[in-house]
Amino acid sequence: MQTEDLQCDIGKLFDEKPATYTEDQFHLFARFKQALNDGAARSAEPDSSTRTGWRVNAWVKKGILLGFRMGSIVSMSPDPIRLPMLDKATFPVKRLGPEDGVRLVPGGSSIRDGCYIGRGVVCMPPMYVNVGAWVGNGTIIDSHALVGSCAQVGANCHISAAAQIGGVLEPVGALPVIVEDEAVVGGNCGVYEGTVVKRRVVLGSGTILTRSTPVYDLVRGQVYRATDDEPLVIPGEEVTHPDYHLIAVGLKHPVGADGTVIDVVSRIHEQGGVAIAAHPTHAFTGYDDAALSAVDGTEVAHPERLEKYRREYVKTFERARRLNPHVAPIGSSDFHNTPALGQCRTFVFVRERSKAGVLEALRAGRTVALDERGTMYGDPSLVERVRHALPAGRTDANGSWRRVAVVLSWCGLAGLLVL
Repeated sequence: MQTEDLQCDIGKLFDEKPATYTEDQFHLFARFKQALNDGAARSAEPDSSTRTGWRVNAWVKKGILLGFRMGSIVSMSPDPIRLPMLDKATFPVKRLGPEDGVRLVPGGSSIRDGCYIGRGVVCMPPMYVNVGAWVGNGTIIDSHALVGSCAQVGANCHISAAAQIGGVLEPVGALPVIVEDEAVVGGNCGVYEGTVVKRRVVLGSGTILTRSTPVYDLVRGQVYRATDDEPLVIPGEEVTHPDYHLIAVGLKHPVGADGTVIDVVSRIHEQGGVAIAAHPTHAFTGYDDAALSAVDGTEVAHPERLEKYRREYVKTFERARRLNPHVAPIGSSDFHNTPALGQCRTFVFVRERSKAGVLEALRAGRTVALDERGTMYGDPSLVERVRHALPAGRTDANGSWRRVAVVLSWCGLAGLLVL
């Protein structure tokens, strides 16, 4: 049965409640619940035409509520006397096997049937995932954490210990809580009432977000609040897609990673922002000539350990410069391994010291990228000015401390392996 047919039949059964439910209607609900388990039916899904980047599927919520109507209360107890457990027959515990690629660590966790759990998800005890939830590949749900009904959690997220991702089952037209890819929800956080946490956002421990919570963005100088029509949205900075990563600078509102590089760059430019190709290697297939002509800059200096990737960053920048002489060379930093802040730098030549001045300089390509080896990329006249301004023979002001950090990091890793 196609999702469209399922939607029609579920909606009709929800609106026209029978005196008793037939065997065919129970089979219909079973097919609906299988669509939830497979991820084919979601209570909310990405939609680039909306401000939040998401739209609610009210018919899915109706199907879940229908399950509560249809189900009778039955015993689900391993021992009815010493450990009584009673719930609706339509929502037993979700069945998982080794072939699903999910780690459900022993110790009191429970996942309700009728939710999608991606491959590589790790469930640390005790935790709970409710019906209608969607959890992307590689996410970890830590101890005492909750993923509430209909909540949408992206790939490679970390839902830390005791974090609560609230459920929004009713009203059926209300957007559920959204946590996008690669986000970190710190310990004891609470995200409720349809809040949208965008890609790669990090919520510090103890943060509580609701529709009534104002969020002060000290970087952008803005305050984010929910309205009667829109939920609270916490913006991210890097637009991540399997085919490309883009750093968006100067945005007023977050953009989704829907479509091609050109589509996303257009949405960034519409807000007056700047789009930079982040670590563009052969692994990202979205950077064709048209895409590189559209971006404002490419990351050419990166604290990358593998020489082949360093060469690819340089080749991509040179190719982009041939297509667009004003593409800005960018030196960036990552935090994925040992401390890397400051190893690579970007010198921006502005006509005025303001946000508008920085964005104008980036668009015009008036930058010089410097890697930790002292190699510079950019217009030769600007490179020469940077070279004269830097202390002789020194590009890394914290080299000694960085080497100590590297040694300590590897010692820590060795200790974990021994344990």
